[in-house]
Amino acid sequence: MKQEQRSLVAVVLSLAVFVLWYWLFAPTPPEPKTETGEKSAPIAETKSEQPATPSGGAEKGSSVSQQETTKPKGPKELSKISSPLLEATFVNHGAQLESLTLAGYYQDVGSDAPLIDLVGEQGRALALDCRYCNFKLPGEASYQKIASDEYGVTYRWRSKEVIVTRRYTVDPKRYLIDSEWTIENVSGRSLEGQIGLAWSTTNPPSKKKGFLSGLGGGDVNEKTVAYQLAGSIERLRREKSDREGLEQGVIAWTGLESRYFLSALVSRQLSEQEVLRYRFQGAELEAALYYPKVVIAPGDRTSAHLRGIAPMASAIGRRDSPHRS
Repeated sequence: MKQEQRSLVAVVLSLAVFVLWYWLFAPTPPEPKTETGEKSAPIAETKSEQPATPSGGAEKGSSVSQQETTKPKGPKELSKISSPLLEATFVNHGAQLESLTLAGYYQDVGSDAPLIDLVGEQGRALALDCRYCNFKLPGEASYQKIASDEYGVTYRWRSKEVIVTRRYTVDPKRYLIDSEWTIENVSGRSLEGQIGLAWSTTNPPSKKKGFLSGLGGGDVNEKTVAYQLAGSIERLRREKSDREGLEQGVIAWTGLESRYFLSALVSRQLSEQEVLRYRFQGAELEAALYYPKVVIAPGDRTSAHLRGIAPMASAIGRRDSPHRS
């Protein structure tokens, strides 16, 4: 009799644990595709070959950027800039950020664990991008490094139509990287488009989940797309099928977020005409932020900058030693 009572108690307790776990960690329902209130409605994605943005009204059309598709010429040259807080590695191919590690933050608790890289082997960060441009940006082409100092590096690229200059400055006291760019029109016609920066990476393979795996909250390194639109913070997660889309409005920042870190692109020109582009394709995900459309007259130039930031959401995973030799 006592054995039957023990069995009954065990079943009841198991059921209680299951109900409590499901109540605390139930899957988040998919976000609605339409928003109400202050947030702007997503911009519909349609395929278009038009290189320029239609004048007036909401923008529609392909978000495919206009970039040179040729392979980089010349050797790959890296420029490392270190501060007490981070190490940023820039590459001349595309004049972009190839690696970003934070001092003292490791991939796991093992004694030989590598530092967390917020870009990743197959990622690209602070890549110059353009929507509806009627000219070509360099893409992955080789830039020339024209200047460098303790906390900064400057690149330049030239075509028959434009001279592109990019300057990176690492803040030695904060988790910040300023990215400035200047595009000079050396052609005989007006150039136009929406210019911005993109940050992409690859998520780790999904791990098999057991009955109690939800107690850990999932893979701490898996990233989602996060952004702040009209004062409201939103998150987009990977689904079973690939997807991409656009949002328009006052976008304070957008980026890729894991449980403990956020790699963000922070706007320095808040405007209702800003555009966020997001993309999920297999294990890849990307977030890009574009400023309002600019028109560059022959002989004129345009300059702007975005700020890259990598704040920590938690100190979990940090060891006592602040640096790695």
